Amino acid sequence: MPNVFGRVDEEGLTNPLNEDLLANGFNALDFNEVHLNELHDNSGTGKIIVHEEFNMTNNQISNLADPVAGKDAVNLDYAETNFASQASVPDEAPYDVYGAFTDETSAITIGLAPMVLPASRNFTLTNIRAFLTTPAGFPNYTIAAFVLNGLPLTTPTCSFSGSSDTTSNLITLATPLSISQGDRFEVNCNPGGSAAGLKVVFMGNVPI
Repeated sequence: MPNVFGRVDEEGLTNPLNEDLLANGFNALDFNEVHLNELHDNSGTGKIIVHEEFNMTNNQISNLADPVAGKDAVNLDYAETNFASQASVPDEAPYDVYGAFTDETSAITIGLAPMVLPASRNFTLTNIRAFLTTPAGFPNYTIAAFVLNGLPLTTPTCSFSGSSDTTSNLITLATPLSISQGDRFEVNCNPGGSAAGLKVVFMGNVPI
């Protein structure tokens, strides 16, 4: 077998690592055949160019530097430092319970019988927002209370600012609340001038 390392060999090749292997029919480095424990660059480029697959035969690659470019390999220390926090976050998908609590045309009046909206599945409640079809017609309108299974759910409640406002402020629960299938949402309404068409979205997420 030709000399593949060191100086110019007897065949006059100036890059023995590449040229001797290619000249003798080697398409890739086969360590079972070459019997080397080190590889060195003889081209002066600082890199050993591999044109085909490296088969590590179930051996490790050790002392791998941190990646710099997009297609660099990643070592275990780098992966644990940069990806561990993301791996610990459970995958979630948005899930909302949406209900119309008054009809679209009748003005909201005091004593309006609350509509009951059941939860169709378990989910985590994080936010509440309300909508009107017709604004109240005076500066502010505030919903009296959101109720879960007969008990007040939030303080303060949603409010609409301005005579033309049809989208309430967003309520964010201080602590997300676990909702079970069959739990009952209700809305207690204040009178609201000409306000009509109250819809409420109970917003949250489910694991996926």
